[in-house]
Amino acid sequence: MNEHEINTAQAGIHNGTLWVSLHFESPATTEDRIHIVCATSVDEQDRGQGMNAIYLERLHQGQSGYGLASQIRVTDSAVELQLTPDGLKRLEFPDSLRLKWSSTLDGYKIARQHLARMPDYECGKVVQIA
Repeated sequence: MNEHEINTAQAGIHNGTLWVSLHFESPATTEDRIHIVCATSVDEQDRGQGMNAIYLERLHQGQSGYGLASQIRVTDSAVELQLTPDGLKRLEFPDSLRLKWSSTLDGYKIARQHLARMPDYECGKVVQIA
């Protein structure tokens, strides 16, 4: 599992989604990030197109997609993303991610609150809060 230290966390609500953006330094770039987006409602068309799952995006939309994580585990000390084989390929990571954080991190509280709300929605069923 790739392990990195989160240096910035941001979160918000936009157009019917909860989103969290975690920024970290990796061997690929000093400004790496992962966006985690959860729709607060989905319809049959979304389900038919596979858009009823967590959306992940790395540096740009070419490194993104729905259903790329089989589990996102959130603890007080880390956010662990178990990526699917398609997730590894599309996000261009060699392995799943463990992104370490602490409660003193700027943006920690709001990001953790948003992640904790995601399991309440159909798209957020892979998010587990420990």
